[in-house]
Order: sequence, then structure tokens, then C-alpha cells
Amino acid sequence: MLYLDCHTPASALRSLTAAFHVREDVLVRAIRERSMEGDFTGEHEEQAVKAFLSEVNVEFDSTRFGGAYYFHGTRSFDPDSFLREGILPLGQVIERIWSSLYELIGDRITERDWQRFRADLEGSGSGHSGFLYRHKVSNASLHGPYALLVRGNHFNPGAIGCHDYLATPEIVQDIGRSFGHNLQEAFEAASKKCIVKFRSPDVGKAAVIAAFWYVYSAIRSDHDPAGWASLYGVDCKGSVAPNDVVGVEQLP
Repeated sequence: MLYLDCHTPASALRSLTAAFHVREDVLVRAIRERSMEGDFTGEHEEQAVKAFLSEVNVEFDSTRFGGAYYFHGTRSFDPDSFLREGILPLGQVIERIWSSLYELIGDRITERDWQRFRADLEGSGSGHSGFLYRHKVSNASLHGPYALLVRGNHFNPGAIGCHDYLATPEIVQDIGRSFGHNLQEAFEAASKKCIVKFRSPDVGKAAVIAAFWYVYSAIRSDHDPAGWASLYGVDCKGSVAPNDVVGVEQLP
């Protein structure tokens, strides 16, 4: 089964050309010879990509993938747990998060006061960070897990307007900012950055177009290939099974 794989520009090129039934050198040469600078976004984006591919005898609408690989960026105390458990949505890990955070600061606050802090946060306190926490936890449609098509976009969050998931998960940031006392910094020091690669059957036209721009930018060197033109993500809306996780990359 053919999967769209944007682990690197080279893997993306291989998977695209396999689906397009065109040689890699043919697509590379066509990209080098034609600028599509004005076609990165907008209502004509899909038509522009289709027109370009038709010049190398590729019928975009006939392109088929069995699925795609996606990249879930996070921090974890135990990155190997993703191989055992898969990737779980927020609702299934929130208790574990609270317990793990308390272990970091248990020498500074009693368990009773920690529970009092949690009750206040989950009630109506802690300002904007408390509001963000309650909004996420109370809304199952926001529990993810989420992932990006292009691995490199995890290293470029500012340029694409995304949260830096490799720095701190959003929910931990909400709790840490509400509690203070360097809790977020303690979490970052104790946890490990990791990117979890998994397979999914979710691959539509928008994913293929994002992968095309990723390859296009890498070949022409006009733009950072892991940029906003290649931005595409998925909401898994529930657990990612352990057997769909193909690797966990720990980062320095």
C-alpha cells in the first residue's frame, strides 16, 4: 500500500512520483523550469497544481494513496509509551497529566492544596489560562490528538502560526501559567521532546497539494519547504492505535 510520506523532502518526492506514475527526474526538472510563486494559496491553488501536473502527463484527480504518515509533536516523560499505548486524546490522559505535574512540585505544595488549585482552575478561576484550560477539557471535539503532515513544520511553528508542541503541550502550558512557580519550566526540564510518526487512511486532495508545495519549495529553494504553503494537519478524533505508530523520534 502506498503512503504519502513527508518525513523529508526526498521521501515526499518518492511517494508523490510513485502515485503520479512519473519519474522523479521528470518532476524535478519540471519544477526547476517553472515558477509557481503566485499559486501558493487562493481559490485557484488546486487548479494551478492540476495544470502544472498535466504538463508532465499526471492526472491529479486520478492520484491514489492508501493513506498518509502524520507526525504528532509533543513532550513526554516516557516517549516509548506511544509504542505501547498509541496516541491518546486529551480526555484519556488528563488525570495522568495532573498526577505527573504534581510529582514535579510535590515538595512545594501539599496534595490538598494541589487539589484545591485544580478545583479553582476547573471552576472559574485563573484568568485567561484557566478559561483556555476549561474550554479544551470540557469540549471533547478539541481532545485530538492532532498531527501534521510535514514533519519539518514542527520545527517552524512561528512561521506557520502554530503552537510549539515540542516546547510544551497546550494543556500543560495552561496549567503551568495558572499555577506559576516555574511549573512549566519544571515540566520542560523533566520531559523529552518527541515526534510520533503514525499511519492513517486520512489523505485527501488538500494533503497531496500540501505535499506538492513541500517538494516544490525544497527543489527550488525559493522558500523554506516546511512553511505555511505545506501546512496540513489532521484531528484524529480519538485514539491512534499502537499498531499504527511506526516510530517515536526523541529529539535533543
